[in-house]
Amino acid sequence: MDCEECRRLLAEEYLDESLAKKLEGICPNCQCEVYSMGFNSPGPVANEETLFRLLVSPRDYDPTTDLISKQPFEKLFATGLSVMRSIGSNDDFVGMAEENLGSKPDSPFRRVRALCSALAKEIRSIKDASDHQSFCIYDQIVPRRYKAGLDPISTHAGVFQREIKAGVDGAKRLNKDLALEAYKLFTKQHLGVEDFRDHLFSDINEKAARGDFINNEQAT
Repeated sequence: MDCEECRRLLAEEYLDESLAKKLEGICPNCQCEVYSMGFNSPGPVANEETLFRLLVSPRDYDPTTDLISKQPFEKLFATGLSVMRSIGSNDDFVGMAEENLGSKPDSPFRRVRALCSALAKEIRSIKDASDHQSFCIYDQIVPRRYKAGLDPISTHAGVFQREIKAGVDGAKRLNKDLALEAYKLFTKQHLGVEDFRDHLFSDINEKAARGDFINNEQAT
């Protein structure tokens, strides 16, 4: 186990498509969950914390059908799922939204459309066929690129799936089934953007509608 290397990976290689595999290879079985992984974060993610996923892309959430896309959850065993911790300040939540609202001029503009959430304890309770914990949750800070001069967002977290290896019979299907369990858990209840923290995202959504985030494309 090398938690220092995990800490480095989470800070420096957060867009790496093989990040979840690397974390599992270095610190198997979520061993580093009990240690703080984010520089200057509030500490490890407690079971009692609620984790929020911001839904910003038109592909993420369809208000007509009230359906949330499975696509972001397919990255659970790649780059992981980017979430905000309930202990985060309003400034941190708005800052995270700013990091996600960038778009190309010819693309539909992004805005905070809704949020879905799950308890950390419930995510960690998802087990594989061998009764092993399937998802690790790490306190993973996010460097700011939209407002690069400010401190990183310290109350962000990453949820990473412990991928069942290819040698196991039906591994691909089993991995998809576990990711689907996480998706169902997060989407069991979700909030309209107007219901979260007294219209917290109203101002930033107005900026997005004006085109303030065009050409500031980010991928988280």
